[in-house]
Amino acid sequence: MNDFERRVLDVVQSASYIDAVRRKDQKILAIDYFAYNVNIADVPAATGTGSGIIQVQSDSDFALVYMSAGVTDQVPAFVANPMALAQVTDTGSGKTFFSAPALFGLVFGGGGFPFLLPAPRVVAPNTNIKIDVSNFSAATVYDFYFSLMGARIYYA
Repeated sequence: MNDFERRVLDVVQSASYIDAVRRKDQKILAIDYFAYNVNIADVPAATGTGSGIIQVQSDSDFALVYMSAGVTDQVPAFVANPMALAQVTDTGSGKTFFSAPALFGLVFGGGGFPFLLPAPRVVAPNTNIKIDVSNFSAATVYDFYFSLMGARIYYA
């Protein structure tokens, strides 16, 4: 690690959003931007469902900050406002991100802009993040592309 990286790490470790999610009993070695991605293809119309799994890597915590997604139909053409519901579950803790499946555009951003979580959400190493979608369009088959963005936190 060079001097610049050391200084950046010192600043980041003292930032309130990292302090809120870090393991207090361990020293942070590095923090890297990272995005976990998953595709859920061919979700049928009229209450069709699909699921995707993201495996969080075993060497670091993942502090989730933004969620984003894109949807295409079978043309394929970009669908700006899909008729779909979504639920995200941290399978390690069993906790869902929402009290009930939410309208897609409300929790994954829109128009190319990601959804900023009100507070970072830490996902432990070796945890699966499950994304479930329900298509309630009467006639359109959707392909979903999800990106969960944040930082991987490495400890000593």
